[in-house]
Amino acid sequence: MNKWIPVALCGTLFTGVCAETTNTVDSARIVVTATRNADNIRTVPANPTVITAQDIAEGHYTSVPEVLEKTAGVFFRNYTDNPSQAIIDMRGFGDNSHGRVLVLVDGRRLNEADMSALNWSSIPLNGIDRIEVISGPATVLYGDNAVGGVINIITAGGSEEPSASFNASAGSYEAYDQNATVSGQLGGLGYTVAADHQSGDGYRDHSRYDNVSFYTGLDIIPNEFFAGKVFFSVVDRQYQLPGALTETQTEDDRRQSDEDSDVRDTQYNVQFNTIFTPDEHNTFAFDFGYRRFDQFANLNREYGPWGTYYDSFKNTWTLEPHYTVTFPIGNAANETTVGMDWRDETIRVNRFGDHSRHEKSAKETVDQETMDFYLNDRLFLMDSKLIANAGGRAGQSRIKVKDRDLTGSELIYDEAKTRHENAFTVGLTALPLDTVKLYVKYDEFYRFPFTDEQANYYGYTTDSFMDIDPERGNNIELGGSFAPTEKSTITLTAYRMEMEDEIRYNPSTYLNENMPDTLHQGLDLTAHYTVNDLLQFRLIYNYTEAEFTKGSNDGKRIPWVPRDRFRAVIDITPLKKITLTAGATYTGKMYAINDNSNAGNSQGGYTLFDLMLTYNSTCKGIDWNAFAGVDNLFGKEYDLWQTSNASGTTINHYPAPEQTWKVGLGVKF
Repeated sequence: MNKWIPVALCGTLFTGVCAETTNTVDSARIVVTATRNADNIRTVPANPTVITAQDIAEGHYTSVPEVLEKTAGVFFRNYTDNPSQAIIDMRGFGDNSHGRVLVLVDGRRLNEADMSALNWSSIPLNGIDRIEVISGPATVLYGDNAVGGVINIITAGGSEEPSASFNASAGSYEAYDQNATVSGQLGGLGYTVAADHQSGDGYRDHSRYDNVSFYTGLDIIPNEFFAGKVFFSVVDRQYQLPGALTETQTEDDRRQSDEDSDVRDTQYNVQFNTIFTPDEHNTFAFDFGYRRFDQFANLNREYGPWGTYYDSFKNTWTLEPHYTVTFPIGNAANETTVGMDWRDETIRVNRFGDHSRHEKSAKETVDQETMDFYLNDRLFLMDSKLIANAGGRAGQSRIKVKDRDLTGSELIYDEAKTRHENAFTVGLTALPLDTVKLYVKYDEFYRFPFTDEQANYYGYTTDSFMDIDPERGNNIELGGSFAPTEKSTITLTAYRMEMEDEIRYNPSTYLNENMPDTLHQGLDLTAHYTVNDLLQFRLIYNYTEAEFTKGSNDGKRIPWVPRDRFRAVIDITPLKKITLTAGATYTGKMYAINDNSNAGNSQGGYTLFDLMLTYNSTCKGIDWNAFAGVDNLFGKEYDLWQTSNASGTTINHYPAPEQTWKVGLGVKF
């Protein structure tokens, strides 16, 4: 068990609540993301998905996106099959959906200030203790980006006994992955060191990638009142972009590329988290983070006539203190959390006229500061069988952009804008039986625009500053979980999100704009049944109805959002050491990005099948594992992504790999 859990749990919950929960809670049933305090998964107004380190190890995954897609049913798209570039979508937002899902590492955000996709290689898989997935808005607790959901990657603490592991795998198209981990404790100090290297030629021509990541974490737990965690990570990537293909090119050779774009970047992360619990009623937490992201891009033809060459340097500082107090109100326990989130982001961009970089053509400076205050309260009624939750957030974001054309020594623009937004949530969770949980909640949420949604400065089109409004919306959601037997669980969530001023790219004006109102509603279902030691079943179903509700596209579906997503998995263990896992994933039809009028052809629904055979054994204190797997078993041809012009008459294709295989071997001692 992660040592943070007992410290945070007993420090943030009232004594009566703690007594009610600790008898039935194990580490897989404690979530920290849903309330920003460690808590029983049954008491939060959501249906969280918890993916443990054991789940990751047994699945022999090679990236966080693969873990989320196959175990939590999360939808991804990608320009290539480089796992570090995958773009996430939750609750049906299509283009730029990654900006509406907040991704955290130990509570600190990975999302960039601009529209750049986040880097999934930031933490090696073997350095992860667990991943918590919360669907739906969480703006009150986390602020910007937490619209479609929150994903919190929680890093591993030092193991009680010294341990080391090594894993290596090889796969189709020269895909290789090697990782190593060392973990243990020295007195009151726990340590984890993890490193990972991924490389591959890619399915398409000109799609090679090489990712190297390193992570080291220290747990400081000198006594029962204080816990601290420090970690440092660095990830270096080099990758190529194969670009889009026309319909004719795709039919002729779906693996070809006429692109020569390439990117190199390095990201550094430093975090320091502390929890101080002087007594059973008070908890003080202070979190500090710093991230530096340097990127060197040659996007020659990837963006057509707006091909650009730039060097970008981003620095992000965060401070996030919060205080939790528990006290009785009559016979009920009450928990109140107040906090502040401060974030300062700077971006420096140097643009060049060609690949040689002999002379700068433009220089941009972007500064964005966000300051939020929030309060959240939970009241435990009826012996903690009924939990009421309410909270609010006041947020402010100020951006300042200066853009200078160096070819003519001309100031293009020097603009600043300050925006204020508020969020609110109220919810009720009922626990009528030990096997039943029911909840309902209502949220009002917002999202501030990305820096490059507010200002054009990367050179993709005419540089300008735009007075674009933040996104706003409301969400009503109800759901619950049911455990009909000790070996089976079912969760069900229904939601309806109404949004105004949703920001989308307008292919007619080549600008990001506030669109007419949109609606996102649907149903999420998960089920798990362990028949016996030999047989298990898992099922994930997502129904998503995302459409425009006003304007010229009223009633049309939001592009690149499948209405139906379905994944079924069966685990068969015919022998004690051998397991066969068979999975099937169905994705419904989608219209190409930019086809807001649904005028073009859609990518029809398709089903992908995968198989994995694993072998696990222990000999003389050493754990051995081996695996062999196949994805897209029957070689289905489909696209990772499609874009179109405004009329939907021209479709650009980003073909997905056909059948792929991988094999690997690992040891732990």
